[in-house]
Amino acid sequence: MQYMSSAIYFSILVMMVITPFAMPSLLRRKGYVTSLLLSSFLSLMTCVLLVTLLAYLPDLYAEMRLDYLGFDFNGWSDEDRLRKIAPEFRDEAIKLYRSIMGIGWTLKAITGAVLLIPYQIIASGLVFMVSKSKKHGS
Repeated sequence: MQYMSSAIYFSILVMMVITPFAMPSLLRRKGYVTSLLLSSFLSLMTCVLLVTLLAYLPDLYAEMRLDYLGFDFNGWSDEDRLRKIAPEFRDEAIKLYRSIMGIGWTLKAITGAVLLIPYQIIASGLVFMVSKSKKHGS
């Protein structure tokens, strides 16, 4: 399970890096400015969705694992929450429960999306410069 989740996270990160460069080639349209603006917007939205997925998946896994272990989310105390869990899985349940406490996945996604904007601007600028040099070079 650990390797599968690491592979999923790595593939999402690779898609986030590749998207700004691949989107213009996917959108072959007439009118360069429209294509640049459209591809920049679509790559930003795609990357925002990927960041949201990257922020949501760990919380989803933790909640699903806790539910599978028998964790009682409505318990008043730690003893009530851990009552149905086998003793050998209690440490894991406590770690998972503490991992979903604190800032939520929505704040993580918003922060990631805001931090992604400079990368999108730089990547779009590189795509613009490369395509402009190809236009003038030909």
